[in-house]
Amino acid sequence: NDSIAPAEEKKFIFFDILTVQKPGEGRVRVYQDPRLVIAMTENVKQNKIKNGQNFILINGYRVQVYSSNTPRVSKDEAFKLEAEIKGKFPDVTAYITFASPFWKVRVGDCRTYQEASTLLNLLKKEFPKIKDTFYIIKEDVRIPI
Repeated sequence: NDSIAPAEEKKFIFFDILTVQKPGEGRVRVYQDPRLVIAMTENVKQNKIKNGQNFILINGYRVQVYSSNTPRVSKDEAFKLEAEIKGKFPDVTAYITFASPFWKVRVGDCRTYQEASTLLNLLKKEFPKIKDTFYIIKEDVRIPI
């Protein structure tokens, strides 16, 4: 559809996030076909209707804080560590995954490697006994819309 949506439908917060200039940071300009914003807005609406999702996935980074395949222990340890992280960092999302035979705990939805590095350092300070097992991974992350 080549038609242009009304102004209120064209607004898409993801591009606002990219283009907001903060002190000491550069400025991003997005040059694009106006139909892209319409398509993305429609996709977001459909996700909300179908799945109740209020986020989009983009390439980003997380900090992996746990990975183990020890039978009968790994699952409990993963959930215990996730609870500790949520207790100390309530604003940071922790994800538990199981990819046979490994239980993993990954933390954060970082857009840049620098954000993930800052989070990694915070986690290392809070969990010094296991800090040597932490590292940054590249993964699709959830960005609220």
